[in-house]
Amino acid sequence: MSEQVPVPARVMALNLLDRVDYADAFIAKNVPSRTPEEWARIIVHNASPLVREFVFRAHQILRLRVERSDSPEKLMGWTIRHRGAQQCVLGAEGALVTPRIVVTTPPGQLLVATLLRFDRISARPIWTVVGPIHRAVARYLLNNAAHVAATQESAKVPQRDQGVEGELVSDPVRLRDAPELARYLMDFGQHYRTIARPFEWTFTRAKLDSVIEKITKPEPRQRALAA
Repeated sequence: MSEQVPVPARVMALNLLDRVDYADAFIAKNVPSRTPEEWARIIVHNASPLVREFVFRAHQILRLRVERSDSPEKLMGWTIRHRGAQQCVLGAEGALVTPRIVVTTPPGQLLVATLLRFDRISARPIWTVVGPIHRAVARYLLNNAAHVAATQESAKVPQRDQGVEGELVSDPVRLRDAPELARYLMDFGQHYRTIARPFEWTFTRAKLDSVIEKITKPEPRQRALAA
């Protein structure tokens, strides 16, 4: 399972933003060897479509200028600003915040850090609401990516060609923190109605239960492959 850790000094030393108003980092240990960019693509490509959709909605709330696109130079609309043996840096621009995501690969580990600069006075109170959801989703994404890579390693599945989706079948992790994610999503939905309305929030508890079940339960094809 992944865990939250202090942001490493080497990440802060990259000076990706002229000012960092928020930073966090999560680490998964005992993971297979992959390049930072390969890990970034595993994280995104193997997330549940429902989680990807929710993340895109969060991007809208934060007014990030991203599209639903992957390419050799973009990942879920985020620009790959740097790729190398030590780290992969993703960036986006927005009206409220300027974010950077750093994927690094210490030996046997996967570490993902998020750095934010708040560009508007309203950004900080909005992040107070969105931040807990971001952290719950980050844990899910790392847990799922580590599981996918371990399954790939044990089954000797060929590495997916970068930028192409759908070639790897993932077995989503049964989240120990799914109830926590559910609580954050519902709390956010209730609070969101009182602060702004970029889109209408109509997420009921029944819909949420269905989403959590789909996220954490392998699909029939996955169970057949596992058998």
